[in-house]
Amino acid sequence: GTSRLGFEADEKGCRICEPADPYAPGAFSAEKWALDPKTACYIRRPDFGRYRFEQNAVYLTGCGEGLNGKGNVTFVGDRQREFDCTAEAEIDGKTLGLNTRCGLTAYMNESNHYDLTAEVSFEGFVIKGIITIGGVEIKMGEITVKGETVSLKITAEAQSYKLHAVNEKGEWQRLAAMESKYISTEVCEGFTGVIIGIFCEDREESGKAVKFTIK
Repeated sequence: GTSRLGFEADEKGCRICEPADPYAPGAFSAEKWALDPKTACYIRRPDFGRYRFEQNAVYLTGCGEGLNGKGNVTFVGDRQREFDCTAEAEIDGKTLGLNTRCGLTAYMNESNHYDLTAEVSFEGFVIKGIITIGGVEIKMGEITVKGETVSLKITAEAQSYKLHAVNEKGEWQRLAAMESKYISTEVCEGFTGVIIGIFCEDREESGKAVKFTIK
């Protein structure tokens, strides 16, 4: 498993010590996920013409490849650096096409990732919480919302990930939850660790960019 270590340093050198209790009030501030184009992570060989960064916003142009594939899916993220992390993204519904699936994901590799996806339907925006383990995709929860935006949130803790979306009442609703170990290097192997990111899949490759706002 993964553990925290504490370090102390002075003129005599550096030594390992007991870490501060992360659950003590005020002892630890959870990481707030963000996207910095200077440190962003992509999958395989990205087509940078499909990415545009603006202040607090990212525009993604999807392609036919998806998160479960081994091609150059349109994806950009950043490494999860702490056990406790919150990632929020808002999708501009006016930019979401009929054959496009976009969302927020905690991604280890193409066979193991936890996703919030959004698609357009005649009733509104369909948001799903999907868990993929060992290449098997399981839909855990689904809601349909109307309006102009889709709000998504992933909350990571030491033992689990929880996936939420804003429902018709304007409240965060949990659509999926799963143990963190299934997207850990101990189970999945590899060495990259989890990358939290946004993605865009476009079955017709329309060339239309989808706007994400990072909260």
